[in-house]
Amino acid sequence: MIMETDTQNQAAEMESFYREYVDSFNEALESGDLVAPSRYFAYPHIILFTSEMGGMRIINDATEYASTLRKGQVTLKARGWARTRVEAVAVWPTTVDTGLIVQRYARCRSDGSVIERGGQCYILRREGEQWRIAVSLEALSKDKEQFRTFIKALAGVADA
Repeated sequence: MIMETDTQNQAAEMESFYREYVDSFNEALESGDLVAPSRYFAYPHIILFTSEMGGMRIINDATEYASTLRKGQVTLKARGWARTRVEAVAVWPTTVDTGLIVQRYARCRSDGSVIERGGQCYILRREGEQWRIAVSLEALSKDKEQFRTFIKALAGVADA
């Protein structure tokens, strides 16, 4: 049985892990060391996109992750990207070794102006003592109200 304090501690661990990942992602796209953020993922790793972006991709290892990130880096930098900023995060431990993170982000230029907003869900799993991202899915509208509605719906399910 998971106690409420344990769940709160686990949620804090998961959010800290996620924020470390975002920092690593930003640093990697800035420095070009695209292998560095691969340590935050479980392999194989599943990415679910919209059908316009290819639907689904399975990343088998850190090298393949870096290659995928490199393609994204070229596209983002061509649009003026300098940093991704987390705007909202919600974390739900689902078991002692798994959890869900839902987040909204803004991709920003170096002056802080926003290029685009979006959201993602991450399914995490613990491997030994470390959290890893097992599944990433582009799942949320760029609309802030739809994000809030989604979070409220998840909270309602959790309270049921």
